Amino acid sequence: MYHAFMKAYIQRNRQRALAITMIIVIIFLNIFGVRFGFDLILVTFGIFTLFRGESSTFVKDWWKPIVLFFTYEFLRGRAYRWGHALFGFEPIYQGLITFEEKVFFFMDQIPPVFLQQTLRPDISVIHWYDYVLFFFYTSFFWYWLAIAFAIWMKRRHLFNKYMYGLVGFSIFSCFIFFFLPSAPPWAASQNGLIEPLERILWTSQYLPSQGLNIVSTYGQNDFAAMPSHHAAWPFFATLFLIKAFGKKFIPFMLVPLTIAFATWYGAEHYVVDSLVGFAIATSAFLIVTKTNLFEYKTVTPKSN
Repeated sequence: MYHAFMKAYIQRNRQRALAITMIIVIIFLNIFGVRFGFDLILVTFGIFTLFRGESSTFVKDWWKPIVLFFTYEFLRGRAYRWGHALFGFEPIYQGLITFEEKVFFFMDQIPPVFLQQTLRPDISVIHWYDYVLFFFYTSFFWYWLAIAFAIWMKRRHLFNKYMYGLVGFSIFSCFIFFFLPSAPPWAASQNGLIEPLERILWTSQYLPSQGLNIVSTYGQNDFAAMPSHHAAWPFFATLFLIKAFGKKFIPFMLVPLTIAFATWYGAEHYVVDSLVGFAIATSAFLIVTKTNLFEYKTVTPKSN
């Protein structure tokens, strides 16, 4: 009787044990081996659904938004180069600095400069909070995907709205990157427009692991700062997390806010970049949740 009970218990908890094991292995690999990129995370999801017997449904539901996401990556990486080559569009430097100065008129320096000079006066010294902010900064790459998978697993009726909403506003942003290329604070600093800044969360090595992508469509685009997708993606994801799983997840709003703070501290974005990112994410959320766009269609078996 004991063996029968244990067998039933193991069967009931097999998927949970598998998920916990995979999470532990992934965390270990990301710290000491390779940091998973978008495609490796998808492969991990696919392996998990294979054990659940849902791999065909996973492929059917995910392949279109994945293709669109790589399309976004391709366009984003080339937006400035194309706009500059075809129409001579130049990056916006001073306009963003002036806006930041007017909004934060009560400060002696704009936020990126103030934060870096206050929290990291000696660039060579890494503090405990640098590791915390680095974690949040890099979580931008997987946080929205983890929520996408949770929604697909537990609230599948919202999955299409989530994925196509996020990919949709991301592709829309590429038009902004094309027509209004914007320079981040570190680039303005290199041009002598503001005080010296370093990309401390981008260039410093906080973990022994190395980033890895199987497929990469990234092209280097240093002038796609506004809107900030570091702000937009996790903010959009958290709005959907709350909608899908309830108000108990409201504290998760600290995630996009901390990520945004990390980008100001790391000289990757101005505050205005993040505000525009929040606004675009909110607009997309309202559009897809208040309309019939991107409804998830379930196939019902035909009655004889």
